[in-house]
Amino acid sequence: MNKADQARRTAVEIKFAGADVTKDIKPYLLSVTYTDNEEDAADDLQIRIQDRDGVWLTSWLEEVIQAAAAAKLKISATIKP
Repeated sequence: MNKADQARRTAVEIKFAGADVTKDIKPYLLSVTYTDNEEDAADDLQIRIQDRDGVWLTSWLEEVIQAAAAAKLKISATIKP
């Protein structure tokens, strides 16, 4: 068995505004990092995507900015072993 076979693998489910966008984002997903900080600090979720096709810098980004400005933006991730 090589080391790649022993690597720990996980799956992630990503929701944006309550909608499961996992399948839509998967072709662009580079990494998901979650940091569970101490009680006094907010936890951190980082989702890295590639954008060679310019998909994320179009109207989608404008909608996200407007939703965030209206405090409606909610992105969540569930990490599954």
